[in-house]
Amino acid sequence: MKRSLSVLLGLVLQLLLFVGCSSWKKKPHSSTVEMHGEDQSLVYNEYGLIHDMKEVPLDSFMKKSFQLELYQQYRNQCLQDNCTQDSEARANLSRFFYETKFSSSEKNYIIRDLFYFAIKYQDEVELVEATEKADHADLKLGDKSKELLSIIYEFKPDDEEILYQYAFSTMKAGDGKEALPLIQKLYTQTKVQKQKVNYGLILVNLYESEEMFTEAKKVYAQLRKSDTNNPELCYRWAKSIQKIEGTNSAVSSFQSCKKSYSDSLAQYYFTLGRLHLEGDQVSKARDSFDQSFIHDKNYGPAILAKAIIAEEQGKIKEAINYNEKYLLLNPSDFKTVTKLTDLYVLNKENEKAITVLSNVMSKNKLDSSLVRKYVVLLFDQKKYREVTTFLSDYLEKNKIVDLDLNDQYMAIMYSSFQYLNENKLGVKYLKKINPQGNLFQFSVLSQLEYYREAGIKFRSEKDQKNLADIREDLEVLYQQTKLNNKEEYQFFGSLARSFKFDFENNFEQAISFLAPWQDNELFAPQYIYYVSELYMKLKDIKGMESYLKKHLSKNEKDYQAWNFLGYTLLDQNRPDLENAEKYLSKAYSLAPQDPYVLDSYAWLLYHKKDYLKAIKFLNMAIKKAPHEWEMVKHLAHIHHVNGETELANKILSQFAQSAAGRAMNKEVEALINSWASIPQDQRSPSSDIDSERDSR
Repeated sequence: MKRSLSVLLGLVLQLLLFVGCSSWKKKPHSSTVEMHGEDQSLVYNEYGLIHDMKEVPLDSFMKKSFQLELYQQYRNQCLQDNCTQDSEARANLSRFFYETKFSSSEKNYIIRDLFYFAIKYQDEVELVEATEKADHADLKLGDKSKELLSIIYEFKPDDEEILYQYAFSTMKAGDGKEALPLIQKLYTQTKVQKQKVNYGLILVNLYESEEMFTEAKKVYAQLRKSDTNNPELCYRWAKSIQKIEGTNSAVSSFQSCKKSYSDSLAQYYFTLGRLHLEGDQVSKARDSFDQSFIHDKNYGPAILAKAIIAEEQGKIKEAINYNEKYLLLNPSDFKTVTKLTDLYVLNKENEKAITVLSNVMSKNKLDSSLVRKYVVLLFDQKKYREVTTFLSDYLEKNKIVDLDLNDQYMAIMYSSFQYLNENKLGVKYLKKINPQGNLFQFSVLSQLEYYREAGIKFRSEKDQKNLADIREDLEVLYQQTKLNNKEEYQFFGSLARSFKFDFENNFEQAISFLAPWQDNELFAPQYIYYVSELYMKLKDIKGMESYLKKHLSKNEKDYQAWNFLGYTLLDQNRPDLENAEKYLSKAYSLAPQDPYVLDSYAWLLYHKKDYLKAIKFLNMAIKKAPHEWEMVKHLAHIHHVNGETELANKILSQFAQSAAGRAMNKEVEALINSWASIPQDQRSPSSDIDSERDSR
C-alpha cells in the first residue's frame, strides 16, 4: 500500500462513513419478532445476532423492519472491529443486498458499507464482490467519485481498467497535476499500440497545459518513432518544437515528415502553412497554401485559410471570393454562409447577403442562427413584405420547427406586420411561433427599440424636427400603456416616459421614472447601464456610483457592473484611482478572461504608470477580441507614451488594414498625426482616447 492505513481510513471515512447513516436508525432491541404470523423466540449470541441463518432466505421469515434492525446490528459489530473475514457477521452482510426487498437507495448504502469494510479489513476478494454488486445495481465505477476510485486503486494498482478510470476521473475533476503520474503510468505500461498513442496524446496535452513543453516534445518524439506514418502526430510534434525552439526549427522538423503525407501533398503544404501562420510568417503561409492548390485546386482548408488571411489584411473582396469558392464546394456549411454574409454586409452588398441566405435556406434544413440573420437583414433593408412572406410561407409548410427567437427578433417580426398594416396576421403567426408569448409586449418593445435608436440618431444629427416627432410618439405610447393596470404595461410606460425626457435633455426626470423599478424582475440589465449613462450625462459621478453600488449590493457577481463602475471612475479628468482599482480588481477576480475586463484593468495599470504590465493585459484582451478598436487604441497609446511611437503606429496601421478597421482609417490617421504634433511628455492619459465607452 502506498499510503499508510490511517491516511487511507481517513479518506474512506470522509467519503463513505456514511452518507446514509440516517437510513439505518437503530430500533428498540427485542428478543421476539413476528415470523409467518406467529411469535417465536430467537436465540441471540453475545452481539445480539441470530445463529444459523445461512440456509434461510431473509425475506422468507422476517419483516423489513426486523431486517433493517438486524442489518444495523451486523454493521455495528463490524464498526467495532469485531468483523474479521471469517466472522458470521461479515459472512451475512452482503446477503441483505440479494435476499431483501430494500429500496435502491438502501441497497446503494449497503454497497458503500461493503466497500468500506473490504478496505477496512484489507479484503481484496470482498472488494471485487462489492464492485460486482455495484455493477449489478447499475452503479458503474465511472460514476463514482475520484476519491472512491483512488481507494480501489490502492488495492489494485496494476489493474489497467481501474487506473484508467481513476486517471480520467481525476482529469475530469480538473486536477491535471495529480492526473499526470497516472497517465504516465498508463502510457508506460500499456502494450497495445493504439492505446499507447492515445495515452501519449493525452499525456502531452497535460504536459502542455502545465507548460512542460520539453517533456511533451520527448513524448512526441517517442510516438513518432512508434508510428512514423501518422500525419497528425507529425504536426503536433512540430508544434511542440515550435513552442520551445521557434517556428523555423518547427518547420525544418516538420519537413522531414513529408513522406507521412504521401497520400495528400495538398494536406502537407496546408499543414506547413499552418505552422508558418501560427509563427506570424504570413507571407510564407500564403506561399504554402498556394502550393497546396497545385496538388488540389479545391482543397477546402487552404481556401478557408487564404480567406482568413485576406480578411485580416483588410482585403474584403478577396476574402469574399475565397469564401464564395468554398461555399460552392460545401453548400451546406453554415459557418461559411454566416461569414460570407457578414463580409457582404461589411462590403455594403446587403442584397447579396440576403440572396446567399435565401438560397441556402431553400435547400437545407433551417438553422435558427441563419433565420435570425436573414430576418434582420430583410428588416434593415425595409423589406417588410419579404419578412412577412418568409414567415407565412415557411410556417404554413411546417418547415420551421424551432426558430429559437428572443424578444428582439419577435419584435422585429411583429413590427414588419405593423408597417404593412397587417396586425391581425402578425398576431396569428407570432402566436404560432410562441403560443405563450405576450404580443402586446412584443409590440411595445419593438416600438420602444425603434424610437430610442431613431432618437439617438436624430439627436446626433441635430435633426430637431424628427426628434420632436419621436418624443411625441413616445408620449402617445405612454398614454396607451396607462390604459392597462398590469405591471408590465406600467413598466413599458415608464420606459417610454424616460426615453422622452432623455431626448428633451431632462435627465433627472428620465431617471425618476425608472428609479422605482430597479429591484423589479422586469428591469433587465441593459436598463441598469442606461440609468448609469443618464447620471453621467448629468455629470453626477457620485450619483452613478451610488446607484451602481446599490445594484451590486444585491448582485455581487455582476462583473460587468463592477467593470463599468471602475472604468467610469478612471475615465474622468481627475481619475479616482483608489476606488477604480477596488472595483476593477473585483471585476477581474470574477471574470479574469473577459477581454473588456482585461482592457479596463490595463487602463488602470496605465494610470499607475505600470506600462509593461498594462501592455501584457491589453495583448491578452486583443487576442480574445481582435476587432475591438478601443482596445487597439489603448495599446497603441501606451506604446507611444512608453517611447515606442514607431511600434504604436505599426499597431494602428495593421488594424486599419483589417476588416474591422476599414471604417476607422480616418481616426487612425488623425491619431498618428496628433502624436507627431504633441510631445509625449505633455500628453494626458485621455487626450487621444475617446471618453465614451460602450456598456460593458
